[in-house]
Amino acid sequence: SKFLSFIFWNDFDPNIIEDYTLDINNIDELIKKIGKANLIQEFEILSYLEDLEENTKRRAKEFKHLKKNRYSDIIPYKCNMIQLKSKEYINASIVKVRDFIILKIGSIDENFISSQGPLENTTSDFWEMVIENKVNLIIMLCNTYESGRLKCHKYWPGKDSKIKIDNSYNVVELISEEKFNDVKSLCIRKFSIKDVKTENELMKVNQIHFTGWPDHGVPDVENTFPIMKKMFKYVNESMNQN
Repeated sequence: SKFLSFIFWNDFDPNIIEDYTLDINNIDELIKKIGKANLIQEFEILSYLEDLEENTKRRAKEFKHLKKNRYSDIIPYKCNMIQLKSKEYINASIVKVRDFIILKIGSIDENFISSQGPLENTTSDFWEMVIENKVNLIIMLCNTYESGRLKCHKYWPGKDSKIKIDNSYNVVELISEEKFNDVKSLCIRKFSIKDVKTENELMKVNQIHFTGWPDHGVPDVENTFPIMKKMFKYVNESMNQN
C-alpha cells in the first residue's frame, strides 16, 4: 500500500485525536514533523485506542481474572475471546481463518483457538473449553520448563492418573503416548474424555507436542522439515477423526 494511516494524540491527550494520511515515501517528513522519540511514544500510545473500540481487554484485566493470565500483557480481546458456559474467564481466543485465508486441512475449512499455556488453576477451564468447542487436536509448541522457568503447567494426565474437570462428571485419561527415535523433539499423545457417571466416552483428543521450538527464537528450518512432515500427517488424521 502506498499510504499509511496514523492516529496521533496531541500532547498525549486522548480527548484530542487527529487522523493523518501520509505518503509512505515521505516517512522522513513525519519523523521531522514530530521527532523520532515522539514517534515511538505515539506508536506506543495507540494501545489506548482499545478503550475507544470494541476490541477491549477490560474483562481480561479485571482483578479476579489476573491470576488466570500467565502474562499481564498477553491477554485476549473482547471481540474474539472464548466464552465458557460456566462463565469462567479463560485466556484464549478464536482465530477465524475464513476472515483471512481458506486453510484446507484434510479437505476441511477450520477455525482455531489460540490459548496461553494453561496454569495449574486454569487446567480445568482449558479442558472445559476443549469439550465445549469439540476440539479434537491440540498442538503444543512449548516445553513445560524452559531455561529453568515454568512456561506451561502439565495439563494432561500421565499413564496412571486422571484429570477431573470441575463442575462436571468428566475426566481426561491418557490412552497412548508415542515418541520417535528419529525425531526426538516430537511426541504424540491421545486422550479420552469420559463421563464417569455414565461411563460413556464423550470424545477423543490428540495432542501433538513439539518441544524443539526455542523460547526466544525459531526452529532451524532444515532440521525441522522431517518433524513438520510427521506433524502434518497427524494433523490430517485428527481433522478427519470425528
